[in-house]
Amino acid sequence: MFSQLIVTDPINILLSVSAVIQIAAIALAVRMVNQANDRRPWLVLIMALGLMLVVRLLGILLGPDFRLYSGPFSATLLSILLLIAMAMFRTVAKAERESQALAVQRGAERDQSESRYRSLVELSPDVMFVHDGRSIVYANSAALRFFGAKSASELIGRSPVEFVVPELRDTIQHRIDALLKDGGTVPLSEQKWKRLDGSEVEVDAVGTVIPWRGGWAIQSILRDITHRKELERRNLELLADERAARSSAESANRIKDEFLATLSHELRTPLTAILGWSYMLQKGFADID
Repeated sequence: MFSQLIVTDPINILLSVSAVIQIAAIALAVRMVNQANDRRPWLVLIMALGLMLVVRLLGILLGPDFRLYSGPFSATLLSILLLIAMAMFRTVAKAERESQALAVQRGAERDQSESRYRSLVELSPDVMFVHDGRSIVYANSAALRFFGAKSASELIGRSPVEFVVPELRDTIQHRIDALLKDGGTVPLSEQKWKRLDGSEVEVDAVGTVIPWRGGWAIQSILRDITHRKELERRNLELLADERAARSSAESANRIKDEFLATLSHELRTPLTAILGWSYMLQKGFADID
């Protein structure tokens, strides 16, 4: 009977075609709901399409009288739903434009901040590089000179732990893991790092977590303390030499004192007898015979 109604009435044919189109539109709207961040306008649109579909189907089943009496009511309700959906779409579109503008502004500010950061870091005499815990993503000019690299490409992408002497690699990796987990800054410590040519360098090292390109990374700062350590070694050598010289001088003084004491004792013994006889001669008690 339903098929007979469709075939015998041209209006029903048009309504059937319209119903099929609305079903396809509803299916498309349902897919959009699953992809949209804000589902509310799409849900209102689905309600409007669903109302249109129900009206079309009832119009086919109940005939012209239903279409005549329900037309104004359904059209009014449909208009309200469409108006609500359009208003919500406009609100969502405005929010998306504002969000995009804010993202662009923040991106520009981030680029400016990163540019200022690079300028300051490039002027720093200290070795500075940034890594994400696995690989180096940035190195300043001082880092290139320190590691003996001709270009940043020789450092970018390599693990920072590669440049630590083998006996310290586990300790440095533990410090990196702790920084990425807890954030903050690790205290200054003396370490040994390796250049690209394999030579070892003593450094003061410190690391801190910084924001980097929408995420977090670690900024490591190294300061070559080779000259300072050499001065410390020289000072220790001079101190050792000074202590040895003082000990030698004290030993010489002790030997001199012992010698003078012995000499004084040996001299006092005959002098005492001589002085005694001289005294007796002066008094006339000496026996010449």
